[in-house]
Amino acid sequence: MKLSFNHIVDTERGKTAIIVGLGPSLRSDIEKITHISKTKRDKYVIISCNRISKVSDMHVDYWVLANNLGSMTINNNFETYNKMKNCTIVYASTVDPTPLNQVNRVLKNNFLPFDQRNHETNNTIQTILQRYTNHDVHYGSGTTVAVHMTALAILLGCKDIYITGVDLDYSDGYVNNNIKPFTPTGAYHRIY
Repeated sequence: MKLSFNHIVDTERGKTAIIVGLGPSLRSDIEKITHISKTKRDKYVIISCNRISKVSDMHVDYWVLANNLGSMTINNNFETYNKMKNCTIVYASTVDPTPLNQVNRVLKNNFLPFDQRNHETNNTIQTILQRYTNHDVHYGSGTTVAVHMTALAILLGCKDIYITGVDLDYSDGYVNNNIKPFTPTGAYHRIY
């Protein structure tokens, strides 16, 4: 079922959010979070992203997708997303080319499309968070999925937010060998 932010704001009030990125720092936490995700669901909300299903069998409550790579779009991966029962798929519909009517047809889980680009609509995730927090500015549109996961945790009303697997250095790869680090191609120049 398609959701809007009105459906989820403050629905997890009082719980602790655990934001799970896929960086190498997750290695030291993955077993503990997997255990929490299966045994303490009444106290914690697990928010993860992108290719989490290739990393662990942890239960994710909110699966955030903010990438247009074919390997992560709804159209190409709905069977994977449907395997995570009772999980809400939160995806950047402005970067995923899958038409909404098709998403509605193929996803069995609840899903929340969000806009991360079109600030003139006044309905981006950034603007919704700005209104929710009564802040005078919103964060930018070229951010990492970790920022969207954090925004979601705040909008859900979580009392504490823990973050793991969000790293500045991915030269050692991601959390495991199933996901390879991004290797740029083409000509690049150092600016410093």
